Amino acid sequence: MWWRRRPSGIKLGAPAARADYKLRKGAVAIILALAVLLPLVGITLLAALLLDRLVLRQIPAVRAWMN
Repeated sequence: MWWRRRPSGIKLGAPAARADYKLRKGAVAIILALAVLLPLVGITLLAALLLDRLVLRQIPAVRAWMN
């Protein structure tokens, strides 16, 4: 139902990034601490980052969907 009455110009996918750098620095610090304390978390995050950078950004349809 929503699909028929959705506003024009609305895309599905990831929202635009916010410019809240203070929050971003804190989140990065927490992620790095978890990656050091829990190595499997670090390996998983690294694998997800590499997948995003090397594979998903090379496919135009996926890149457009992810903004």
